Amino acid sequence: MTIVLPNPFSPYADADPLYRHVFPVLMPALFGEPAPGTLAVAGCERMAVVPDEPLRFADDPDAALPAGLCPTCIAAMNGAETSPGTPGDCARCESTTRHNGLCALCRQEKHADWWTTDSWARPFRLVGPGTRALDGVVFPNGQAVVVDDPEQGLSSGAASLEQLLAGYHRAEVMLAEDVIRVGGARVQHAVGLYTGVAIELEDAQRERDEHKQSYLSACATIAAMHKAAVGDVRGPARGVVEDVEDVRQRADQIMKALHIYSHVLRQ
Repeated sequence: MTIVLPNPFSPYADADPLYRHVFPVLMPALFGEPAPGTLAVAGCERMAVVPDEPLRFADDPDAALPAGLCPTCIAAMNGAETSPGTPGDCARCESTTRHNGLCALCRQEKHADWWTTDSWARPFRLVGPGTRALDGVVFPNGQAVVVDDPEQGLSSGAASLEQLLAGYHRAEVMLAEDVIRVGGARVQHAVGLYTGVAIELEDAQRERDEHKQSYLSACATIAAMHKAAVGDVRGPARGVVEDVEDVRQRADQIMKALHIYSHVLRQ
């Protein structure tokens, strides 16, 4: 039986990375087929990267399909309904989406930027005496991850490549020249999970900074309220406190900001 490889990796694809996904083409004479390297909606209604080589099926309709195809895509091609997921707001443009917090258009834009940039990550290979080669990648923040067991998808990570090498005695590093395209499906899957965590961490840090600004603004409001309460109306404190209700509302806002900021700091 023929076995097909999964679609190329992208941190902005939300389709199952262990399968090869099929892309439905509506009115091919007008729209054409999706271009290789682009992020497109597959039959399972998830986003996947279009591979360089399109799928070629046998002319015999009764012939067995290749192994490794997405079962949801195949079911959709046969007329079955798919479950597109729970709707929510896009974190980037705030439109409604069913693509896990980032709409299809934003995913395509961010993927296009990432796909044409070869500096987002550096692939490498560890080789040592008496051991098999291990593939890994160094991310822009310096963190490194290596796939110890491609069959099981097990990986190890460290804050830097130097720290990672400390756990592999006498191993040598071979750095690849191109963008990460190392290993098979399990390697891509492990790196994809790691990249997803890095993206979530970046979002959490951005959220923390926003709450920090709210906290600092709340501190400034407290100082202004104190100056107004003791009768010091010089400078920017003039007119801060207008009535008791204003004080109560500001106090509620301050306590919420303090609670959110302290919660983020504990994470």
